[in-house]
Amino acid sequence: MFEKLTDAGRVENLSDLPDPDCCVLARGDLARADDVRSVLARHALVRIVNRAAETHVDCSIDGPRACVETILLGTLELLEATRGHLEPLSE
Repeated sequence: MFEKLTDAGRVENLSDLPDPDCCVLARGDLARADDVRSVLARHALVRIVNRAAETHVDCSIDGPRACVETILLGTLELLEATRGHLEPLSE
């Protein structure tokens, strides 16, 4: 699990994660390509699931940029980093 751990994202909220042997918690910003590539380089991932979201509606009204960065740019960075990570494996 890749988590920015901002005000709403706290480790205590992640207590119901699947078995720790199959799920890794990595701290970083999904919208930063270097953060995403670093996680992909360090872990032998079998599956990637994007559940990125800004969950507090009030925050999205007060500052919509954070929502766009997390949801849209974060998804783009995840896709690009994953593609770059997988290309050498397919050769």
